[in-house]
Amino acid sequence: MSSTPTSPPPHRLDARPPFSGSTSTDSDTRPTDFILRSCEGVDFHVRKDMLKALSDFFDDMFSMVEKGRDGEDLSYAGKTVLALPESTKVLYALLRIAYPRQQPSVGTPEQGLGIDEILEMMEAAQKYQFVVAEPLVKNLLGAPALIQENPHRIFAIAHLYQLPADTVRKAALGTLRSSATPHVLDFPEMDRISWSTAQRLFNFHQTCGARVAERLGEVVQAGQMLLNNKQTQKPYIWWQFNDGDSYWDFSGVHDAPCGARMAIGKNKTAAPWFTAHFAKLLGSIRASPSPITVLVEAAKVAPSERNLINACEACKKLADEDLNNFAERLSVQVHTFTEQLAKAYF
Repeated sequence: MSSTPTSPPPHRLDARPPFSGSTSTDSDTRPTDFILRSCEGVDFHVRKDMLKALSDFFDDMFSMVEKGRDGEDLSYAGKTVLALPESTKVLYALLRIAYPRQQPSVGTPEQGLGIDEILEMMEAAQKYQFVVAEPLVKNLLGAPALIQENPHRIFAIAHLYQLPADTVRKAALGTLRSSATPHVLDFPEMDRISWSTAQRLFNFHQTCGARVAERLGEVVQAGQMLLNNKQTQKPYIWWQFNDGDSYWDFSGVHDAPCGARMAIGKNKTAAPWFTAHFAKLLGSIRASPSPITVLVEAAKVAPSERNLINACEACKKLADEDLNNFAERLSVQVHTFTEQLAKAYF
């Protein structure tokens, strides 16, 4: 194999450490002897023996060269150059994972890795046979930030590329933040996912909505029951999860406009505005049965309800605090229900 010295391409740059070729900045002080050049002309200085150990593709390629295969090759600074079609960002992230070094962060300003770049990394890892790196690249798609932003797409990719089951479940749970049939849903893998897989996700969404709405309905109905205020020792409205039962407590001195009613002895009922407020959650929860929906929608108090709250000194003091406490406790239950269903479905 002959090596033909060439002038560096216009705007040629060295990659960032640890692939810059400078032993003063790279953690590996042994000299590099090979260059991988990205499609933008950025040179990654690497060692042949490391590439051979990490990649079956490069192991075979270098073995063929050592057996005397002749050809015209690029070279720069005394090192053979192999021009690759991958981008600088993709190559850098892939080599960082393949090399025994720190794994790159996903979605940070420094790396800026999105779903498309990670998919390119996965294809490159398969093409160049970085066997150890391939599953690590797949794990990047399970990053919470990516799932939160693109749950439907990650779900589809997880099935198409056989990602870990945990990633499939997390993506499925992420889709619960939107309706079961979003009006705007378009991504490259959408047409490649099977009908049965898409239908399974739809059924999962519908089941979660029904189960969570049913649970919320039980809690709202409990507001009509007479409960002993000693159960919670709270001076207002309180909801407590205890042995599978939901407790509503309503105590303290309330003004007539809020709708509080004294019952027999020390028992009281929840204010009608309180019961009505959470009854309205049923529609939102059925369409989007996620803990986030509970936290967001529970904080939305209608103007008419707010007027009743402000008209009662007892409600006015603790309404928002107790609404938040209720929402937090209910969101935990929603999370538990949906996680259990996700394990059963996927």
